Amino acid sequence: MSTRRITLTLPEELVASAEQAVREGRARSVSAYVASAAGAGEARMSFAEVMSEWQASAGDPTPEQSGQVDEWMAGFVRRQRVRDAALAPPTPPGAR
Repeated sequence: MSTRRITLTLPEELVASAEQAVREGRARSVSAYVASAAGAGEARMSFAEVMSEWQASAGDPTPEQSGQVDEWMAGFVRRQRVRDAALAPPTPPGAR
């Protein structure tokens, strides 16, 4: 996947979280952290679209079904973050 440098303005708390993730080894760089979060957001939106179509045809889910969906999505997001971290190219020394 090709990349392109852009400039983002983020709340200080999000920048601090991204930098902490890098220090703790949970992200290779701040850019990788933001890219992973954006990818997870896209996955959630796509899933929301699927759920919306399903709900239109099947009606409202039961509380049990809603809980199962929440569990499935949490697992999906965890797996997506692991995959993104594994696929992220190494960051050159001094680059962020």
